[in-house]
Amino acid sequence: MNSKAATARRAASTLGWSSFGTAVMFVTNAVALIVLSRVLDPEIFGVLAVANTIGIILRGVGPWSVTQAMVADGASDRAMREGTTLSWVMSAAMGLGLVALATPIADVFGVPGNDWIFRAWALVLMAQGMSAAPVAELQHHLDFKKLSIVQVGATVVGSGVVPIAMALAGFGLVALYAGYLTLAVLEFVGVTILVGHLRKPTRSPLGRMARETSVFSVTMATSAVATNGDNLVVGATLGGETLGLYSRAYRLMSMPAIVVGDAVDTALFPIIRRSRTEVDMITRGVDAANALLALVLLPVSAMAYATAEVLVPTLLGSQWVDAVPIFEVLCAGMFFRVATKPFAALLRGSGHQHRLAVLTTVNAVLVVVGSLVGSLWDARGVATGVVISLVLNYVLTVVVAMRSIHRSAVRRLVKVAAAIPVAVVSGVVAAQYDRLPSSWPDLLAVALACVVAGLPILAALAVPPFRRVTKTLLKLRSKVA
Repeated sequence: MNSKAATARRAASTLGWSSFGTAVMFVTNAVALIVLSRVLDPEIFGVLAVANTIGIILRGVGPWSVTQAMVADGASDRAMREGTTLSWVMSAAMGLGLVALATPIADVFGVPGNDWIFRAWALVLMAQGMSAAPVAELQHHLDFKKLSIVQVGATVVGSGVVPIAMALAGFGLVALYAGYLTLAVLEFVGVTILVGHLRKPTRSPLGRMARETSVFSVTMATSAVATNGDNLVVGATLGGETLGLYSRAYRLMSMPAIVVGDAVDTALFPIIRRSRTEVDMITRGVDAANALLALVLLPVSAMAYATAEVLVPTLLGSQWVDAVPIFEVLCAGMFFRVATKPFAALLRGSGHQHRLAVLTTVNAVLVVVGSLVGSLWDARGVATGVVISLVLNYVLTVVVAMRSIHRSAVRRLVKVAAAIPVAVVSGVVAAQYDRLPSSWPDLLAVALACVVAGLPILAALAVPPFRRVTKTLLKLRSKVA
């Protein structure tokens, strides 16, 4: 009994730290988004969007995929040796490629004259590559508390303090790049200290680990294209300034989804990997994560849409008013942007990585094609194409994931519908902000309306099917702690 109690306390502590870390990172990114958008011009964010998108794709092919392969291999000594060498080699090769191709990349994607940032991004890739092995060790041992502490500290400094201070000092694009580099370096230093040693490249053969990594690379690269490929399309077809508007609107929409979704994905994959034979337990966990994401993100997206005309220019500044129509369209995709993560974690953790690779490839094609068709009109057309692709990808992922464990996909899709009434009520309540006294500041009126509009979310937790969500997730974590 004492052992069970200790396990439960450990699970609760881990959940608490994870929630705290998520909250701190959300606040940091929100403050940075607001301050930097007011200080810097839209075109600067267009350049950053291209550089960051390419960096995310390359990181998905390299360090992220190697980390997942090491976790999937059980983080054995052999896997760690081979994975360390492979991640360093891949990061160095990709960095050299960026240095060599920086000028044509800048020209093709609508940001000519800013080729230096693509060369400099090679340093970010190297730091991320060096972090792959220690992150894999922490994930394998489910040390999310320690990992959360490092990520929180790196985010506060790299995403908040450094870029804001340098932007206020007039460094422009350099400030944004310095933030990403600082974040990558601090994460590497932090996770290395936590595991207690620095793994260095060895002469270990790379063939086996390269094969293990290849499927993850396809999945994560295509996932990165699906998530960020629209930025490249907008830059190449509509130019850097329009990309700046589009990328900020997308960032504002996706920030809650990214924070919540990354926390779910990071925790679920190693848990499912350890418990992949316990299908019923995994199903309950994925169901709970899916329901919780719907309950939170569908109402939040409704509130964001209802207040967009005031929310965007008030938060980001009057120079971003042209981003309002883009943001309104993208709000419809907030839940679908992240809701595939529990099901993707199920496929990865239960050994169906190849199916996930097919799904992410299809999604990448849908996003690029939808963005290209939408770009024939304007950035709002691109946003429409992206939202449609997000919805289709969610349905396809749920169907494939549930079939892989012989469970009904329809039941999961129907459960999401249970959050729609909550979203409608929240959206209607939030829209009443303009009924508050006109003497009140716009942001205060919107904030108060959204606080009241959030009460239906809390009320829904007291009734089925949401009442058991938190308890189910805690039990799942406790069983494998």
